[in-house]
Formats: sequence, C-alpha cells, structure tokens
Amino acid sequence: MSRHLSTNSTQSHINEHLSSCFKRINKLKNELIIKLVEPSILLRGDPQEASGTYLRGHLILNIIKSINIKKLKIKFYGKTKTFLVTGSGTEQNAYTEIREIINHKIQFKLSTAEVSSQHNHKFGLKKFKIRSTTVKFPVGSYTYPFEIFIPGNLPESVYTKYGMVKYKLIARASRSVLFSKLSKNLDVKIIRILPDYDISEGISLSRDYNSILNYEISIPKHVFPLGQVIQIDVKLIPFIKKLKIHGLSIKLIEKTNYIAENNNIRVSKIVAILEINDFMQDHLLEDQEDDDIGNTSHHSNFDFPIPNCKSGINYSMNTPLIKINHELVFTFKIILPQEFYQDLKNEFSVRSPITIASCLTVNQLSGLPNYEEISKFCPCDPEYQRVARLVLGDAVVESLNCSSRNENNDIERTAPSGSRCCRDCNGCGKFIECNSCGAQRLPPSYEDDRAH
Repeated sequence: MSRHLSTNSTQSHINEHLSSCFKRINKLKNELIIKLVEPSILLRGDPQEASGTYLRGHLILNIIKSINIKKLKIKFYGKTKTFLVTGSGTEQNAYTEIREIINHKIQFKLSTAEVSSQHNHKFGLKKFKIRSTTVKFPVGSYTYPFEIFIPGNLPESVYTKYGMVKYKLIARASRSVLFSKLSKNLDVKIIRILPDYDISEGISLSRDYNSILNYEISIPKHVFPLGQVIQIDVKLIPFIKKLKIHGLSIKLIEKTNYIAENNNIRVSKIVAILEINDFMQDHLLEDQEDDDIGNTSHHSNFDFPIPNCKSGINYSMNTPLIKINHELVFTFKIILPQEFYQDLKNEFSVRSPITIASCLTVNQLSGLPNYEEISKFCPCDPEYQRVARLVLGDAVVESLNCSSRNENNDIERTAPSGSRCCRDCNGCGKFIECNSCGAQRLPPSYEDDRAH
C-alpha cells in the first residue's frame, strides 16, 4: 500500500515538473524590443528658437521560432488631448479635443541573403514605402538601428487631470494574413530646457507700499527644477514708527489653462506653502530717532522647498491645448499704529511669475558664467572647466593641459595652444600671453560642442 502511494506521489511530481516546463516553453515567443540611446528627449530653447534633436535607438527582433515577415516598421507618434466638463446636473456639457502632433514612419529593409548568413544581424533602415516581400527569419536576434529627427517646436510631455501630451514609438512586424502581427509600444518623454540666458536671469521685486515701508525681494534665478530649493532674500525699510510685521506667507501657485472645442477651463491651486509666523515680531522702529526713519533696513533669508516629481506637481509649459504657469505669492501680515492708517488692510501681497522645470533637468540647468566675470574666462579656471565638462565632455577639458611649472617650481596655469589671452588662474591678476593678445577667452558655448 505504501509503495503504491509512493509511486503515485512520484508520478505527480513528474507531471507537475513537465507542466511547468511546458508553461515556460510556451512563454518563449517571438518578440520586438525597443531600446533607446537616451531615455528622454531634451529640447533646449524656446519652441521658436530650438533647433531640434535626434531620437536614436535600436529595434530588436528576437526570433525563438522561425517566421516569415512581410514588413518591419516603426512609427514615432505624438498627440495632445483634453477632456473638459462644464456645468452641473442636467446642464452638464462634455468637450473633448484631440490633435495629432507628429506622425513619422520608418520602414526597415529586409534581406533574405543577410538573414540566412549569420545568427546575429544588424541592418539599416529606409524611409517611406518599400516593395512588400516575405522574408524568412531563422532563430536569432536581429538589430535595426534607427534615427528620427525631433523638431524643436514640439510641445513637452505632460499628464494632467484634464489633458495630456503624449509621445510613443510603435513598432510592428507584419506577417501573412493568417498570423497576428508582432508589436511593441514604448512611451517617449520630451522635456524642454530654457536657454542659458534665461536660466541665469534672477528675480528682483522692489516697491514702496503706501508710504509705510519699502520691500525688496531677491531670488537668484527664475528657473527651478522640481525637488529643489528656492533661496529668497527679503529686505524691508520701514517709513513709520511702531510698525510690526508679525507674519510672512510664501505660496507657490500652479495655474493651468485647458482648451477643448474653443472652450476654456482655468484651474488654480496652491502646490506648496511656507508660513513664517514669527517674522520680525519686534517693532521695526520703536525707539529710533526720526532721522532713522527710512534709513534702517532689515534682512531675512528663507529656503522655500519645491515638492518633488512624485508629488503630482506639473512643470511650467505652453502647449497647444494645455498651458501651465507658476507664480510665487508673498503675503506680509502687518500691524499698524492705530493713530495712523486705520483704513489700510492688515496685510498685502506681492506676486512674481516663476518657471518650474522637470526634475530630469537638474544637471542641465547649470548655466554658463556671466560674461562680466572675466576672471572665469580662463580655460584653466575651475568654474570654466566645470562648465566645459558639462558642455564639451571630459576629454576636451583634459586636452587643455593647464598645469605647468614656472621658474620657482610653483604650479602655474597656462592656456592651450592657439587660444587668446586669459587671466592667470592662480589669482595673481596677471594675464598670460598665449598668442596674439586680443581678448579674454569666453566660456565654452554649444557651438563648440557641435564643432567637436
């Protein structure tokens, strides 16, 4: 009896093992794989100025069982869509608008001679139409490189509650009528980066408020990626005695405008807030002389954190159907002497637009040095080399050969052969003669990048 049970148990294990093997075999199938050189597309500059870039990758055809293929093609497709609902109850109306942004098709050239000659293969591509022929693909892996030009005026990718801008690659391997197609889709994200002159521009707000005080708000840049910190400097100059500022509120507001079938919906929401309740609680001017009024200033610095990419905040953009803007709102809460300005409000607000960029652009928003900073124009200056590494790469920077020894055996910086004058990078303030001394060498530009 026990031997009979043991035999049944062994047979059961064998059946389970065979079933598992068959399932694994059935999971093995012919497939298409899309691999991109870069995971995202970065467009630099405004849509009217951006020169565009290339989407590069490989379409891989993995053949587990030999098949016949008639066509192999890939398409880069983009669309924008908005869906709005207005009104309520029985008067509710729904609007949807879809626009095609780009539809670029590539058909690959199939070759029976190349296919039958080796196990792993690489082929070129050809655009537009090719005469349809059936090609037999033996077991193996077949790689087809592709390159698609991305115009610089394409809108950025975005996914919001009421709309989206979406791009994707669609690959298809067509077989005979009796067999289904092999297909593969891959989403592609497009991100826009502002030009360097926009990135380096700061924000400065200064104004007198009802002859009570003067405020100055300074922010070093006006472009900040998601997840970064905005450094804010506040300077106040009171014009009256016994003026109290007991609170400051800083808000980041996201404003979105949707368009669908000529209907607009505007959505505004606070996406981040910083409350400073103990802001200058003491009297700004209490015991000072009258001559001090208007001559005493008070400084404060604040770090305003921006939520990260996972928080649901969108970055600033301007697309055909979806426009997203951001602004900072500073609200000062004040207490005025009762004998003065009884009709004034106990708070006032200051607004400033700001640009929020994708968190994927953190390493791209370095910006070039200001051209007024002549000391950083030397190719051997550390700041110059930092920017040059970002723009031109390590190999070009290493070729500068900046270090050398002078007659005192001190390390001295010299410029590369063929360059013009540059400032001594050791801080002595002298110029080094390289060739004909005409001007200081400027920071590396993206024109230099293309030259290399």
